[in-house]
Amino acid sequence: MGNIGSCFAGMAESLGMQVIYHHTRDLNLIGRKFVALETLAASADVISLHCPLNAQTDKIIGIDFLSKMKPGAVLINTSRGGLIDNVALRKTMLEEKIAAALLDVHDQEPPPAEHPLLGLSNVFITPHIAWISFEARKRIFGVVLDMLAGYLSGSLKNKVN
Repeated sequence: MGNIGSCFAGMAESLGMQVIYHHTRDLNLIGRKFVALETLAASADVISLHCPLNAQTDKIIGIDFLSKMKPGAVLINTSRGGLIDNVALRKTMLEEKIAAALLDVHDQEPPPAEHPLLGLSNVFITPHIAWISFEARKRIFGVVLDMLAGYLSGSLKNKVN
């Protein structure tokens, strides 16, 4: 429930969703309820991951978590690919235990042709583009224009010798 998670929660609330969350501790957020990880899995209709990948979160979404999720639930990961055990998610998706998985990040990018989640009809994979907001694209475009203008005028920007 850091900056990105809070922004996502705000968008969910604007759509009428009630936000529950899991974190390393209860942040006592007004209108948002802190719950245990098992409760989150069993209660949420939509689970969106917004956490770092570290020793505590590596494959945090494994068969135990997935088996507790509601049958119609949706799992979203725009955070870190290593948070999900792909073999466990594949098994869950093939058995249609949850409705869908929406993945913008993967443990290997780009995912190899033999990636266990490729080709599944209830897994939607994007090429790690969720981060690129309209504002970010405008900034990138501006930087590129500056670099081209510098090149054309003979005053190189970001020059590497």
